[in-house]
Amino acid sequence: MKVSYNFRVVDWEDFQENLAIHLLEILPPQPILMEQQFQEAAKGLTEVIQDTICTRIPENKPCLFSKRWWNNDLSRQKTEIKKLSHLA
Repeated sequence: MKVSYNFRVVDWEDFQENLAIHLLEILPPQPILMEQQFQEAAKGLTEVIQDTICTRIPENKPCLFSKRWWNNDLSRQKTEIKKLSHLA
């Protein structure tokens, strides 16, 4: 099963602080003159962001039988429909 992350419960201040620390580990910004420099810069930035996501954002652990398309908006709409149905 593919790993997904729960971005709804992230402590964004902690995430940003950790990302800033990791960004200091890669090469500082500089003019890119060659394609190889661009590829290395993009690879470094991508790795830093992915590592921060893996360490600071909790994984979702959905039930095998859960409705992945269901969300809180649908729950609220269902509640409204129940209320209107009861009134009718």
